[in-house]
Amino acid sequence: MQLKVNQHVFRSLLFFIPLILLTGFLIVKTLKLWIFLGLCLVSGTIVFINYYTKLPFDISPVFFLSILFTSTYGFGYTVVFAFVAGFIPSIISGKGLDFDAFMYLGLNLLMNFLSLQLQALNILTRGVVLSIVYSLLAAFMSVFMGSSTSKEMLSMVLTIIVNLFYFLKLTNPLLMILG
Repeated sequence: MQLKVNQHVFRSLLFFIPLILLTGFLIVKTLKLWIFLGLCLVSGTIVFINYYTKLPFDISPVFFLSILFTSTYGFGYTVVFAFVAGFIPSIISGKGLDFDAFMYLGLNLLMNFLSLQLQALNILTRGVVLSIVYSLLAAFMSVFMGSSTSKEMLSMVLTIIVNLFYFLKLTNPLLMILG
């Protein structure tokens, strides 16, 4: 009887130890994907709330995180992130599929492409400079499309402040997580 119990325990261990090791291996190997998906979910939720409540300026970390993804994971991840965490939630929130949605998506991707060209600058400097350029261009394009100049100038300043906060406070901790 003792021998059968030991054989059963031994067989169970032979099954569960590789299963546990395989699970651990998969978690480690897919950690990058889980982090990416988690940040997509958090950012997408913020974008949805931002547009759903009709805040007059952008509080989402989409621009900030897209710059970090471009620097750490690559431009392909940024394209997916900007679409999944920025573009889709803004449409779902009731904002609709308008020119602004495509404009901001395109402008974000353009800034991230420029980020690739500015790799000589550290990520913090690059992010702050591109955030200012992004906000200026977004304000200019919105005014050109008929939005109020005073509203866009205020929105631009507030968006720059929000992005500066993200870059100055969250860059180093997130870079440690993103690798």
